[in-house]
Amino acid sequence: MGIATVEKVAVNAVMAGCIPPMMPLIEACIEGVGRDEFNLAGINATTHPVAVAVLVNGPAADEIGFNSGAGCLGPGNLACATLGRALRLSLINIAGAVPGVGDHATMGSPAKYSYCFAENEDESPWEPLHVERGFGAEESAVTVIGVEAPHNVNDHRSRTPEDLLDTIVHTASTAGCNNSHVPGELLVIMSPEHAETVASHGWSREDVKNYIHENATVEARLADRGGRKLDEKLVTDGMVHITRGPEDVILVVAGGPGRHTMIAHGFGGSSESQTVPVRFSGD
Repeated sequence: MGIATVEKVAVNAVMAGCIPPMMPLIEACIEGVGRDEFNLAGINATTHPVAVAVLVNGPAADEIGFNSGAGCLGPGNLACATLGRALRLSLINIAGAVPGVGDHATMGSPAKYSYCFAENEDESPWEPLHVERGFGAEESAVTVIGVEAPHNVNDHRSRTPEDLLDTIVHTASTAGCNNSHVPGELLVIMSPEHAETVASHGWSREDVKNYIHENATVEARLADRGGRKLDEKLVTDGMVHITRGPEDVILVVAGGPGRHTMIAHGFGGSSESQTVPVRFSGD
C-alpha cells in the first residue's frame, strides 16, 4: 500500500532502463493497477503465479519501438523489456510485492520479471483492443491484465474457424487453472495467420469470443479443487465455463509468421483488466 509518487515511479523506471518518452506509459500502467477493479493487493499477495501483463496500443507502440511481431513475448526488445521491468520494480519497491514478504507466490513465474508486448494492429483483421474498449485508433493506451505466463497453442493444420478454435478451447480448458473454479478473464493472443484463418470465413471478434466462452468448459468434479468452493450456480450438466461471458475473452493479435496462438489464464473473477489512455505532455 505504498504511495506511487511520480518521483518513486521515475526512480524505478530509470533502474529498469526506460528512456524518458516511456514515462507516460509507466504512469498509465500504475494508474491501471491502482484501480480497485484490478485488485492489485490480491494479485500481489496470492500463492498463484499471476503476473501483470502490459499490452501497448496506438501510435506510441511504433514511435517508441515496442515489439508486436516475431518474438513479441520474448526474448524481448528494449521497450517491452524495460516497461515491463519498470512496472515489476514498482510493484516490488512501492507496492511491497517482495517474494516471501508481500508476494507469496509458491514458485513465482518468469512472467513476473517482465511481461509486455504490443498488439500487431497492422496485421490484425479486427479493430485493436483499445478501440474495442472505447478509445480512438489515434490514441495510445496501455492495458494491464492479471494473467499467468502464456501457454502455446500449436495448430498448423486447421483451416476452418471451428477446428482452430477447438484446438484453442481444448488447450485452455484445464482443471488446474484459476478460471476453472473462479471463472474470469482469459487472454488469447492470436498470430496473424491464425487470425486470418478465422476472419477469412467472415468471423468477427465477437464470434470468436462467443465461441471460446461457450465451448471452454471443465468438468465440475475436476474444477472444484482450486481452494475456493465452486459456486453450484456455475455448473451446467456437470460442466463449468472458465469465463463468465464472452466479454471475459481478451482477444488480441500479435506475433510474426507461424500458425500459433498463446493463451494466458487469469486470476479469476476478482481481477478486471484495465485500459488506460497514455497522456503525453501537451495532451
